[in-house]
Amino acid sequence: MDDRIAFTPRQAAEAASLTEPQIWGAITSQKLQAHMAGDRVVILRTDLERFVASLPNPLDGYDSVEAHREAELRDHAAKRERGRKIATTLMTSGSLPGDPGFERGKAIAAKLLGRSQKT
Repeated sequence: MDDRIAFTPRQAAEAASLTEPQIWGAITSQKLQAHMAGDRVVILRTDLERFVASLPNPLDGYDSVEAHREAELRDHAAKRERGRKIATTLMTSGSLPGDPGFERGKAIAAKLLGRSQKT
């Protein structure tokens, strides 16, 4: 962070490597204190530092970085499988070939399964 004593929400987001919506969300949920200076919203450096320090550790609940990565991979595989099921449902929803819904489902299924679509 630079040596400013206060930041606008945009500057605070940049200084903390967060997004502006995350900063605004923290302000509205009262997790981050903000002040009004005329018509400007400002965030004191100390309040921003306190907020960032209060954010959860991504490894909480995991024994190691490897365990965290394995959990992420399992979550990704589960999402991919749900996508396959949705695509299969779209393809077998009673639509006929040539119907836009059927063709869209077929394209989604091919993409999820990693296959190229033959026309």
